[in-house]
Amino acid sequence: MNDSKFKKLAKNAVSDIAKKYHVPVATIILEPIMNNKFIKVNCTQKECPHFAICAQIPTEIVSFNNELKPIKFLFVGQGGGAEEDEQHRPFIGLAGQRLRIIIDTLQTKFIKKRFNFALSNTVRYHPNSNAVPSSRDLKYCFKYLIRDVKFLNPEYLVALGKNVNDTMSYFNIGATLHNFHGTLWESVPSLGCRPMLLTYHPSPRNAGMKITNTIARDIYNTYMGNNAITISEHLVKKYR
Repeated sequence: MNDSKFKKLAKNAVSDIAKKYHVPVATIILEPIMNNKFIKVNCTQKECPHFAICAQIPTEIVSFNNELKPIKFLFVGQGGGAEEDEQHRPFIGLAGQRLRIIIDTLQTKFIKKRFNFALSNTVRYHPNSNAVPSSRDLKYCFKYLIRDVKFLNPEYLVALGKNVNDTMSYFNIGATLHNFHGTLWESVPSLGCRPMLLTYHPSPRNAGMKITNTIARDIYNTYMGNNAITISEHLVKKYR
């Protein structure tokens, strides 16, 4: 499928979904035929210094077969936003709504098949001023992502943004995703050295159909097996 046809279909598909739910695209939270389940954090004040401010945002499983598995993709963001903190649920703010629209559009208009997926974050609360989580922050939260990955055993991890990539793989891509989005990397051993797709975060700062289409195409190509061979951690170490 060429780029122009993909962009046209994607634009029409998002418009169709907006009409279906009778709301503007920016306010859509899609949950068609979903049997959602959540994996709670359950950390304690003793083990985490952020306990008083932590929303303990869980990992959400979006299932279409009333089963927890198999999970095709586990989408991972940096941390929750204000809406996620308030409602104790991942990816329900504007960025999350946008991601859910992209996934639903791919399932219904392009792949034409439902697949189970999950949503999570490297830290389970809203970092002050959307700051990049420090190594200290990750020390207390990342173990819960490791636990959830081991439990869910997703076919692919999806790193939403360069900061998440830098946390979940050995390779620091530098300042931009431009030359690396849509590629598959090997995650760190604690996450099972499994294939990890790198793409843009669906943040309002990345607003526009161009980035939306790029995220959709990256996920679509991964599902269809059109990506390059996974870049191994051993190759990355060699050239660090």
